[in-house]
Parts: sequence; C-alpha cells; structure tokens
Amino acid sequence: MKPLKFIYIAALAASFTACSDVSEDDRYIDTGVFTPARAVLIEDFTGQRCVNCPDAHEIIEKLQEQYGDYVIPVSIHAGGFAISAERGGLGTATGEEYNNHWGINSWPAGIVDRNSGITTYDQWAAIARTDMSKPATMALDIVASLTDDNKKADITVTVNPEVTAKASLQVWVLESGIVARQNKGEETIREYVHNNVFRAAVNGTWGQEISYVAEETDERTFTLDIDENWNAENLDIVAFVYDNSGVIVVNRAHVE
Repeated sequence: MKPLKFIYIAALAASFTACSDVSEDDRYIDTGVFTPARAVLIEDFTGQRCVNCPDAHEIIEKLQEQYGDYVIPVSIHAGGFAISAERGGLGTATGEEYNNHWGINSWPAGIVDRNSGITTYDQWAAIARTDMSKPATMALDIVASLTDDNKKADITVTVNPEVTAKASLQVWVLESGIVARQNKGEETIREYVHNNVFRAAVNGTWGQEISYVAEETDERTFTLDIDENWNAENLDIVAFVYDNSGVIVVNRAHVE
C-alpha cells in the first residue's frame, strides 16, 4: 500500500534551497505529566548540510527524554541538503523516494504518524502528544538478532490486532552513533554524532500489504544483510503498520 500524498496549501511550501528556521522560543514545549497510550513515529527529513537540522535533532532528544520509547524518530537524509552515500554521506536512494513522494522541499521537515502532513519541528511535541493519547488497536513486537559473523540479522515481527484491517507492514533498519560531518549555523562540525539514521527498508520501499484478522496473531520473518559500512552493534529495527489514515502501531527494537 503506497500512502497517499499530502495536500497542503502553498503557504507551507518553502524554497528548495532554504533550511526551515523556527524561533528558538517555539521549538519545544514541556506539556507536563502525561501517560501515553501508544508510541508515535516521527519521520525527520534532514541533511548534513542543513544548518537548522541540528535544532530538530535536539527537539527529538527532548521528546525522547520526556516520553522515552513512546517517541520513535527516524532521521531520513534526503533532499537538497543531504549528502548521498556515493559521496560518503548518509543519504539513500530510498530516502530520496520518500522525500519526493511527500513533496518535501524545505528541511528540516517532519511527518508524525503519517497523518500530520508536512510539519516543522516546533509542531512535533503537540502532534505527538495528541497521537500518543489515541487507543492502540494493535500490538507489535520485534525480535532481531545478529548471526555469529555479524553479516546478517534475523528479524521476527509479530502483530496482534484487536480489529480486522487491511494495512501495510513496513520494516526499516536504523543506525545510531554515526560520527560524520554536520553543518550547524555557520559552523561545520566534523565529528557530529548522528542518531536514528535511516539505512534501508527491509521489506520494500512501501512495505507489504497484509490483511489482519482481529484476535489472530500475524508473524513475519525477515533476513537483513548487514552492509559493510554499518556498525552492526548500533543497529535498530523499526516496524510499523499503516494505512491511508496513518500509522496504526509502531515499535522499535535493538539488534542483539
């Protein structure tokens, strides 16, 4: 199931060459005590040459400090400020496909739970809180383990639906702790630590369509080939079920 593109007014569009810039006072709002009902996915479109993207990374870190595993960020390096893997950067062809599909032309930009439209990082806290309050209609578990030679990972994704639904299961691999250059303001940081970096889609760019039946467990297994440029000890698997209304359930697990 390839998700529908967002329709948004022209006033939200920005220049292809301009990083999004948000007032420092509007970047993060602590909303107080709150108990989430479900996790949310934040797709953070970013780039190593984007001077304002580190501000978005800081917002993600604060949201993770507040909500822990209920906030699942994925940093997708794509677009005008990304550096492709062929040039030694963190960009991927799949990330470019996502960026182009959503029509993103200003960075940083984010999509929360695939139902927010294209947003700036000052909006993520409020949107995430709203989505975290929605009741979960599915449970999703991930088990991922490396082979003895660290060249492959075996992944099992188990979905337990409370309702019958036709949706898509998407499985991604992320890497954290990547030390690489990053522009920040007028500075170029040569040893910036990049976290939650999208590396690859395990089961295709848009995942696979599945008909889930209420109260019937669905288990899927995958084998991931570990790229020689990845640090196998720093890999995570993110899996989520989504339909045209957005993300239904999302989870994250470290590759052990």
